Amino acid sequence: MCFNQILFIGPAFRTKDTLAQIENTPGLSGKEGVSHVLDDYARHIHPFKYVACLRQEVGMLLSLWGYFMGAVKLFYYLMADPEIKIVHFLDEIPEPYQRDHKRRYWTCDFFGKYLLCILIRIVFNKKFVYHINGDGFSPCYAARGAFGKAVIRRLFFLTDMVLCPSEEDLAFFKGKLKCKLVFIVSEGIELQQDKVDHCMDRGLIHLLYFGGSEMSNKGSGEADKLKSTQNYLQKQLLDLLSVMEENRGLFQGKIKLLIAGLQPGNGFKKAQQKRLKYQQPFDNKTYTTITDSTDYSTDLGKKCIWEVIHQKHLEDLVSYVDCSTPSLKSSLFKMANICLMPAGDGRGRTRYLEAMNYGLPIIATAKGSNYDMVLNGINGFLIRGEQKGGVRSAIRHFLLHPTDASLMGAASKELVQKFDIQNVLVKLKFIYSNLLN
Repeated sequence: MCFNQILFIGPAFRTKDTLAQIENTPGLSGKEGVSHVLDDYARHIHPFKYVACLRQEVGMLLSLWGYFMGAVKLFYYLMADPEIKIVHFLDEIPEPYQRDHKRRYWTCDFFGKYLLCILIRIVFNKKFVYHINGDGFSPCYAARGAFGKAVIRRLFFLTDMVLCPSEEDLAFFKGKLKCKLVFIVSEGIELQQDKVDHCMDRGLIHLLYFGGSEMSNKGSGEADKLKSTQNYLQKQLLDLLSVMEENRGLFQGKIKLLIAGLQPGNGFKKAQQKRLKYQQPFDNKTYTTITDSTDYSTDLGKKCIWEVIHQKHLEDLVSYVDCSTPSLKSSLFKMANICLMPAGDGRGRTRYLEAMNYGLPIIATAKGSNYDMVLNGINGFLIRGEQKGGVRSAIRHFLLHPTDASLMGAASKELVQKFDIQNVLVKLKFIYSNLLN
């Protein structure tokens, strides 16, 4: 079984820029979600045959134009390359579509995906593999209207095989959509071979919070789509700041919260920035920390996040840190002792794996594929629902049992081995061979 028999299709992405970014940063990616998967496949699959059939985070006209051009390229590719036996469609459901129950089938382009499936399966008689990356397909299906659900059921009736990230999704595809061949395929990662020692600076525990992915360069029609997600993540961040405020006496001088990943364009608009150098034993990187803001308005009572930190007098407990480049992100992972992930971040699997790759215990929400990456009490803690109490208890546990941060971090380093990109590709080859036979 060779990859020259496989044609991958999915959203538009650029490999060249990402390769330049992460060339000297093993185990980190400049992108997340399905774009990270495509980057990994492009780096490790030879030959990597790919056609972009969808455009993400652009306006309707650009999406339609991208779809039309992608369909034309797909038609040409299938006509010109008789070696192709399987078309592997990589997809993900963006977070705004999971939470907005008013949206219908066309919002997620399922009708367009159905037409592509007809072209592949009926016109060219190729095998069609639908690969959903990330959680969220079940709530997306539940939010569709009757016609939208009918389109989705028809799409999966024609699909030869479904690949999904978790047991929860596998049960849904087999039970609700009656798919016969469903396999779990995890997102892969290049393993970080060097051991990283996360020592505590005079007993100070660094808690690293990733609060959202880069959303710049979005089309004019995307602001409304992203609004519900931004509000949701902002609420979570306020809850976390409330936990820090309510436990000020216990955390003072013992816990330092580093908020990372909230870049301009993530619903917080522009802010004045200054450079702050952290003195820590691993390296002397310069991090961008937001310390003041102008022309800053959000749904958080028309305040920027730094204003909230200032009003709560949390400057000694909380820092707001830029991680816009992989080199800065790498330094943050080395500096941190514990990684805290927000709930409902649809593309967060990449950050989970990166944190595990650097030997960090994880505090995460108990949902979907998180169960595959975080074993409760082994390499971190799974918090049910949106309970502030659960987050507070997890942080207190590490405060009362500081050695557990190292023990659970070692467990993360061990568990991440099964997500090695080479193991993922071996599994894909095995799945393809079974499908062709």
